[in-house]
Amino acid sequence: MTSISALSSHHHHTSPLQRLQDELQTEVSSGAISSSDQSALSSALAAFGASVRGAIDHSDEIGDKDTADIFTEISRGVDKYLWFLEAHRG
Repeated sequence: MTSISALSSHHHHTSPLQRLQDELQTEVSSGAISSSDQSALSSALAAFGASVRGAIDHSDEIGDKDTADIFTEISRGVDKYLWFLEAHRG
């Protein structure tokens, strides 16, 4: 992958997360990531997503709605990446 610092000079108004998303999308679409790497990344994202959803439930149980909202946004991003990887599997 290209380093974020190298990308930063080209994306003045883009967040580091968006730059990372764009880079991942480019590499997956171009086939730069092997099928086995895509599989490993998909598995890791699925496991992380499950953990984040557990954190959402726990935050709700203890009444911390702000933290639950933060975890919900993280979960949405993870699900988006996972969908993208699954849709482009070789």
